[in-house]
Order: sequence, then C-alpha cells, then structure tokens
Amino acid sequence: MRQLWKHGIGIASVIFVTGLITVFHLDSVLANVSMLYLLVVFLLGLYVGRSAAVVSSLLSFAAFDWFFVEPKHTLSVHSASEVLALCMFLLVSTITGQLTSRVRAAAAEARQRQTETETLAKASWAVSSQLTTEQALTEVLEQLHRVADIDTAAVISFDQDGKVLLRASISSSGDTDKKSLLAEIDKHLVSARGDSSSERGWTPVAHGGNQAGAVYVKLNDKTEESEEQKRLIDALINHAVVILQREELMKEQSRTQALKEADKLKTALLSMVSHDFRSPLTGIKAAVSALLQESPQELDSAEAKQLLQGIEQEADRINRMVGNILNLSRLEADAWKPHLESSSLSEIIGSALASFSAEDNKRITVRLPRDLAEVTVDPVQIEQVIKNLIENALKYSEKDSLVEISVSTLDDEVVLSVLDRGIGVTPEDAGRIFERFYRNPRLKETATPGVGIGLAICKALVEAHHGSLTMVPRVGGGSVFEVKLPIEKIS
Repeated sequence: MRQLWKHGIGIASVIFVTGLITVFHLDSVLANVSMLYLLVVFLLGLYVGRSAAVVSSLLSFAAFDWFFVEPKHTLSVHSASEVLALCMFLLVSTITGQLTSRVRAAAAEARQRQTETETLAKASWAVSSQLTTEQALTEVLEQLHRVADIDTAAVISFDQDGKVLLRASISSSGDTDKKSLLAEIDKHLVSARGDSSSERGWTPVAHGGNQAGAVYVKLNDKTEESEEQKRLIDALINHAVVILQREELMKEQSRTQALKEADKLKTALLSMVSHDFRSPLTGIKAAVSALLQESPQELDSAEAKQLLQGIEQEADRINRMVGNILNLSRLEADAWKPHLESSSLSEIIGSALASFSAEDNKRITVRLPRDLAEVTVDPVQIEQVIKNLIENALKYSEKDSLVEISVSTLDDEVVLSVLDRGIGVTPEDAGRIFERFYRNPRLKETATPGVGIGLAICKALVEAHHGSLTMVPRVGGGSVFEVKLPIEKIS
C-alpha cells in the first residue's frame, strides 16, 4: 500500500508537469523542457523515494516522447539525434532518481544514527549518574518513548513481601492509569510463572537467582518495528534492567556493610566486656573475698569501710559503663530528645565540678565572662557532656598538670573549651576519636580504664542541641575540646 502511494505521487507529478508545459506552451519557450522532467525526478528521489523516482523517470520518458518529440502523439522517432537524446534522457533521469534516493536514504540513516546515539547517551548517563532509581528509570522510559511508537511502558520491582511496586511509567496519552496498568502487569506475572516470560514486551530482571523486577513495554497497535528500532528498544530495556540490578547490588552492599558494622560492634563489646568490665569485677571480688575471710570480730571497722567503699566505686564504674552504652543506643536510635530550658552555663559547670573530688578540683581552673548569657539547653545532658570532657582531661593527663575550662561568646553561639596537657592525638587518629568504641592505640596496652564511647555520647548530645563538638591539638602538647551551642530563646 505504501509503495502504491509513492507510485501514485510519481505518476501525478509527471502528469502535472506535462499539463503545465502544454497549457503554457513551454516547449516553444524553453530550449529543452526535458529539464523540467529531470527536476521532477530529482525532487521525487530526494523527498519521496527510489520507487517514485524510477516510475516518474520511465513515465517522463514516455510523456516527453509522446507530446514533444516529432512526430508527436506517437512513440516512433525518425531522427537519430532524437533517439540519442531520448536514450540519454532516460539514462540521466534513472541515474538521477537513484542517486537522489540514495542521498535521501543516507541522510535519513544519518539522522537515525544521531537519534540513536543521543538516546543511548542520555540513557547511559541516567545509569551512570547519581540520580535516584526512579529518576533514572523515568529518563530511560522517556528516551524509549522518543524512539518508538509506545502505548505504555513501565518498570516494576518487588518489596520484601513480594508486593509489586511501580517504579516508573510512561504513556502515549500522557496520563497513566496506574490501577489498570498494575492489573495488566499482574497478567504478565501470571504468564511468567507459566514459563512464558520471554514474550515480546515483557523483560524480567533477575538478581541472585530471584526475580527482582521487570520491564513492560506495549507498542501501539499496527506498529511495525524495523530491525534498527528493535535493537534500540532492546538496548534501552537493558539500560532499565541495569538500573534495577544496580539498585539490588547497592542494597546487597548495604546489607553486607551493616553486617560488617554489627560484627565490629560485637567484637568491640566482647573486647570491652573481657577487658574493661573485668577490672572492676576483679576489684569487687577481691574486696568481697577479704571481707569473707575475716570474722566480724577480727575485722577492723576502718578496713571494712575501705573495702566497702572500693566495692561501691567499682560497682558505680560498671553502672556508668552500662549507662553509657544504653545512652548511646538511645541516641543512635533517635529515641531521645533534649528537654530544653533557659539555663545558666556557669551553674551547669559548677554542678559538674561538684561531682569531682577536692583533689581533682585543685587541678581545674575555670574562666567565665562576667556577662555570660543564658543558653537554651537540656541542663542535665550538657552537664554530662562537661563531666565527660573534664573526666577525660584529668584521666589522660599527668597528675600534676592543670585542666582549663573557658567560656566565650561568638556571634550567636557560646563556646565552651576544655584544655588539657595530656598525651594528645595524632593526625591519623584525630578523625576517629568520636567514633564509638574507638580508643587511642597508645592506651590499649595501658591500665587506664575506658570503653571508648564517652566522646561519641558527648558528640551525639551536643549535635542533638544543634551544636558541634570538635577537637584540635593544643600548642605545647595536649588537646582542646570545643563545645559550640547556639544561643536561642524558647519560642
């Protein structure tokens, strides 16, 4: 049908040119009216196709001979020169038609190649870019709609319960009825279980031996696909498949990473229980054994009191360790929120210092500005932060070194600094000291107690107040821990 339509255009064009020449007597005005027929053949070959050009060249030869070559209205030719001219005309018109149709085909093929290249480039960019899965799949479907006469296209995946999730879809009408589309996809899922998943338009996506999703493409009725179109459609479908498989790989990588983190946490907990819990338990057991070995009459009251105080201190130490672990768990699970109230930072610092012994307080110096503004914080939790920082500074410094606390106001935030002359932190370890269960490698082989979660808790508490906790080396040795809290009023 399409070829007959082209042939009809060729015949009509020759009839039109012949009528034009006859009506306006162009054969007596122009030296060679055959050029008009050649022009028609050229245009038909360029814009319609090879078959129309060939038909028009043959018909032009016959029309030119019949109407304009003597004797007219016959196909006979008396002059040898006219025979040569007619033969040359037929040859030139045929070659012209063939060449122009080839040029047209080459131009069309070049445009097709350009479209394919642009389409695949955009689809490849969607695969390799940092777009979300839905954005990348939508981009691929849009490119598919650009190069093919698509009625509907969709990409699905499955959740953990096997429920179908519509990840991206596109329709020629611009409005996708998701309910009817999912119903149609369910039919294909039933067919896929019947081992017909290889049908045209339905491409399952497998990962790890299981079906992770599928790509569904429905062409408009009576659409004829060329081989080039089929290859391009298959290439774009493969791009969508790669996007889904990449998502599954990322999920698998996340699960693997989570398992690694859980394994590290388990190892850290076991190490902590075997080392840091053993020390206070050993002290408790030694004190209890001493109490049991002595009879009540022989036991000196001062000695008994000292042993009981040791038991109490070690029990408090274990209680603090367990409390820190529980606090960290609540913070990481986002199960704790600060109870904000307008508070005096000097009072919070004073309350924190009261928990230390008189001997420890001799090593602590405090510098506060006179006009220190109140801050909106959870005083209990900020007090815990200050106590942890001071305790670390005292614990990891020499017994005769001082720990300094200073407070200053900077723009719309207050800065609390804790300065010590301790062992300091190497540049390699500076970025890890706020990680849970991390301890300075130089402390692991020492008797200095510690679990490695105090600073992690401090950082989480400060960040819950929309503040920041940082550490920088101190000039001359030691460390400076800075707590920055915003100055804001309760609304």
